[in-house]
Amino acid sequence: MFMTETSILHSNRPMRTKIFKYTESAVEYRFAIVSSLFADNQIKNFTRRRISGEMNAHLVRINRQ
Repeated sequence: MFMTETSILHSNRPMRTKIFKYTESAVEYRFAIVSSLFADNQIKNFTRRRISGEMNAHLVRINRQ
């Protein structure tokens, strides 16, 4: 259901995220929205770096579970 809803939300652009391989919580949903904004270049580079690091750390935590 999560992937379907997101695909409808962003049907006009590809989702550049690996999050769907993990879990379907609100945190992943937030990162999915953020990564879709990256494709539109609507976020400043420093913000992109910070959130990317945050997302990578989150994915590492998920992988260790």
